[in-house]
Amino acid sequence: FEQARVRHRAFPVLQAIAELWRQQAWRGMRIEGHADVRGNETFNLWLSVRRAKAAKAILVRFGMDGSRIEVAGLGSLRPRVAGTGERAYQQNRRVEFVALLRPGLTPMPAPAVETTSLGDADDDKLPDPTAEPDGETGTP
Repeated sequence: FEQARVRHRAFPVLQAIAELWRQQAWRGMRIEGHADVRGNETFNLWLSVRRAKAAKAILVRFGMDGSRIEVAGLGSLRPRVAGTGERAYQQNRRVEFVALLRPGLTPMPAPAVETTSLGDADDDKLPDPTAEPDGETGTP
């Protein structure tokens, strides 16, 4: 559950998204990373941002303009399915892509959560997934 890698089998999906980007002339894109319920809130937010950044890096490799892609980490705030079994965990560890349409056709506003760019200095600092919410242990 502590991984933020893009599986090789996801590459065709990401290539299709990059192709749609070229065809549709979207204004931009938001990639929302998600985590399952294991780990504390700080860790899950950190991990979900890492997942979104990993997907962004692949899309940029496929020719998308990285300056028009934002990433958001939602942690475990919006699970796809309820439950605490491995199947639920797998479905809740994901990224979702939101096309930001041309002016006048914008989608629902982004959720009020941590957003970041690829250049954050604290990217590689792994928070303690078992730390209490007050943050006394672990590093965000």
